[in-house]
Amino acid sequence: MLTSIARPSRSQPRNSLSRRSIATRTSSTAIGFTEIVAQIERIAERFTVLFIRHPSTALQLDKLGLLPRLEQNEHVSLLPRLEYLPFLKAVSAAEFVVSDGGGNQVELSYLGKPALIFREEVEQEEGLGENVVLSLLDPRVIGDFVDRYESFARPQRLPETSPTKVIVDFLEARGFGAS
Repeated sequence: MLTSIARPSRSQPRNSLSRRSIATRTSSTAIGFTEIVAQIERIAERFTVLFIRHPSTALQLDKLGLLPRLEQNEHVSLLPRLEYLPFLKAVSAAEFVVSDGGGNQVELSYLGKPALIFREEVEQEEGLGENVVLSLLDPRVIGDFVDRYESFARPQRLPETSPTKVIVDFLEARGFGAS
């Protein structure tokens, strides 16, 4: 699930491009997924949410009967999964991101975008204790993050080495690309 959240005045349309943030795929268990949707609804009480649906998220929303709740919420706009560059544009316009972790957590750590991870544990360390907060699916942690998300913003940082350069160097060292 990918959600972009804005803080427009209540008179702004739900697809307004003012202040935003984003959330991605979530827990696949029914209880976990239902609670996450409830938390997104709580966030939508204060922010306009662009909820970008990963295919597995769309299936869960349908299976659990949660889609009507989001469709009827005037502060939630449902969008299909985005290609990479439109996703980055949405992230750039976002105030913060809510995600289930994974690759988004790593990218967001480099982008310095405040991010709330809707999980109890993560495999990656990138951004934790900086711009990334592990929610533990605890409403108090989630509420605190939403209240103070601006304090988690960090400057963008680049990795010390380019992943592409590492791959190219590896291939060149093994004779690939030689004429």
